[in-house]
Amino acid sequence: MAVEVKTRIAGDPVESLTGVKAGAVRRSGARLPRRPDRYDLVAVRLGPGGAEVRWLPGAL
Repeated sequence: MAVEVKTRIAGDPVESLTGVKAGAVRRSGARLPRRPDRYDLVAVRLGPGGAEVRWLPGAL
């Protein structure tokens, strides 16, 4: 498994993941000695009350 983490103060971090960025993550994973079987996204939104963390399995 490989994980991409996107963090934002304003807005939804998931929206910052474009198809181009997802492709770059997959290409990077393909170069690892052991290729990931899944690519997950962790979205972190920072706010005055702390951090909201969402784990999205297989999002990439």
